[in-house]
Amino acid sequence: MWRAASLAAVFGLALTGGAFAVGDVPPACLTPATDLDMTLSGLERDGWIAVPDGTLTPEVRDLLVWSYVSDYLIGDTGGEDVQRLLSLQLGTVDALARKRDIPGSKARLLQQDGGALAVFWRVATPETLEIQCRAVRLSPEYPASADLMDAGAVQAVPDGTVQTIVLNLDGIDASIDDAPVGGPLLVGHSLIRFAGVPAL
Repeated sequence: MWRAASLAAVFGLALTGGAFAVGDVPPACLTPATDLDMTLSGLERDGWIAVPDGTLTPEVRDLLVWSYVSDYLIGDTGGEDVQRLLSLQLGTVDALARKRDIPGSKARLLQQDGGALAVFWRVATPETLEIQCRAVRLSPEYPASADLMDAGAVQAVPDGTVQTIVLNLDGIDASIDDAPVGGPLLVGHSLIRFAGVPAL
């Protein structure tokens, strides 16, 4: 089995700048909104469908987990192997389906054919709001690579940042048991913070 520390070393060599486009992240994730419903409306116009509260389809679960695993693969794995990271982060995704709204923090899971997305709308301060998105989709247009991961540089956008990552999961699947999904996958992380007050 590959050790995560070895994977991280490989991934570190694979980092590239400007490889992907900001357009890989849904536009609604980069648009200030004073309520989560505004963001959801924009996502739905782009073909995303909200998953009913309290439910988590296997497709959404198996895709979205790689958004969280990729955080560790491009950073610090803590010495854990990929199998362990998957197990831990599947628990994180499962918890998202049980998350309940409070006035200052709301989240939704969405899906489309070959894609999954988690969106978080939060009141960061009394006069500052933020929207975070984690999107993952099957991306056969990205050719298989000898590198297991190719990560674009963090890019500045109005009010925030975007980073997109391609995971070649075919290279990872050979090293772990029952790994969900096969690659390549496109992972998009975005966060914007902007002045505003929640809509009543």
